[in-house]
Amino acid sequence: MATVEELVKESLATMSSEVSYLLAVKWLNDRYKELVSRVRFNHLRRIGEFRTAAAIDDGTITATRGSTAIVGAATTWNVDPAVFATTAQPYWAFKAGVAWYEVDAVVGALSLTLSTEYSETTAAAGSSYKLVQRYHPLATNARWLGSFVHPRLGISLGPPVAQDELDSIDARRTLVGSLPSYVSTIGTTKTGNTDGVGRLLVELYPYSTEAELIKYVYWDIPSAFDITDTIPPQIDGYILKDGLYVDYCKYMMAKRENEGKLEHTTFWRNEMHAARTVWEGKINQAVRADRAVDDTTFILERDSGRYRPSDISTARGHWLAGYTRP
Repeated sequence: MATVEELVKESLATMSSEVSYLLAVKWLNDRYKELVSRVRFNHLRRIGEFRTAAAIDDGTITATRGSTAIVGAATTWNVDPAVFATTAQPYWAFKAGVAWYEVDAVVGALSLTLSTEYSETTAAAGSSYKLVQRYHPLATNARWLGSFVHPRLGISLGPPVAQDELDSIDARRTLVGSLPSYVSTIGTTKTGNTDGVGRLLVELYPYSTEAELIKYVYWDIPSAFDITDTIPPQIDGYILKDGLYVDYCKYMMAKRENEGKLEHTTFWRNEMHAARTVWEGKINQAVRADRAVDDTTFILERDSGRYRPSDISTARGHWLAGYTRP
């Protein structure tokens, strides 16, 4: 397996000495990111997981129309669940009537505030309510999402649907208590909330009254290569070298144009177009090679779980149930 340094040295050996080593490394990184942005390459595929918190409805509340303050009675909002604290709660929602309101902060065991004023008829003292974790931030490096799975029940929730589709199913989000059946993508987290890192958000619906573990497949955001890094074995080095040559031609064209050498500029422009055509062909070749990877290999390598008899619904499932890891 080639390293970035080896590929860059091999490429520079056939190029002009005008090109710096660090510039060639940047070109290589840019071409790699362009390559993996075209499709979801298997070497960037990961399995993530998160825990959904149980819905809260202990005690009673008072919610006044036009106010953001919610007053509790016999509630323990500052300790239940453990993810609650006396800080902003951007992913939790409160409902006492029809609409859900984003929770801004938990002030204490008997007090929380909403991000917007309560706009419905005042809920008098002793009213029931629901608090749910409506949105869930995913891994910080998740770029694209695949299927979501409920491991305890051994069921697939499928890939995420759009918010419009979920709205068409139940715009008011009336169900609390059923197991989640839908996953919907929201966008990214707000900067400053939780860890301050923008992350993909999803909504699970219906909202569960029990804490549940959810697993999901995602594709990593590709990171920049350092000089000593090894190129992923699924990406052939010669493909990246062809991509790097496109940047070299573009660089030489710009230099000759700045020097007023129009004939040389035309030559490098034509060379760049030809190199680009070759590069596009190599991208297609890399995609076809990546699609030939057996998905079973990924499952066996990445997932530490075992199929249970209740999960078996296919011949493949039957085989996996009897499989023993070496």
